[in-house]
Amino acid sequence: MSPLLDALTEPLQYAFVRNGLLEMLLLGAASGLVGVFVVQRQLTFFAHALSHTIFPAVVLAAAFRLDLTVGAIVGAALTVLLDSGLQRRADVGHSGAVCEEFMTLFSLAVDLVGLLK
Repeated sequence: MSPLLDALTEPLQYAFVRNGLLEMLLLGAASGLVGVFVVQRQLTFFAHALSHTIFPAVVLAAAFRLDLTVGAIVGAALTVLLDSGLQRRADVGHSGAVCEEFMTLFSLAVDLVGLLK
């Protein structure tokens, strides 16, 4: 074989490279399926903000030595509850509610990291 082809296929001899490649293919397929739903429901900003709004719950879970996955799930549930509560107000739209949560909870997380380090 050519040296270029050898250089490209050589990493595949390691199991962790093959496993990582398989995981990325599965993640890409799952993200594509979920991504269509997110775009159709116009939840792209909410999906982006969700990663930042769960940050304070993850920081608190780490501080109390709890499972970070549980902290993230609790943070996501609280974000959804807060979002639906803010949207019930007539003067707050979906993007406004998400933006308010995004900025407030992310700044709270930054403050918590500073206090708990």
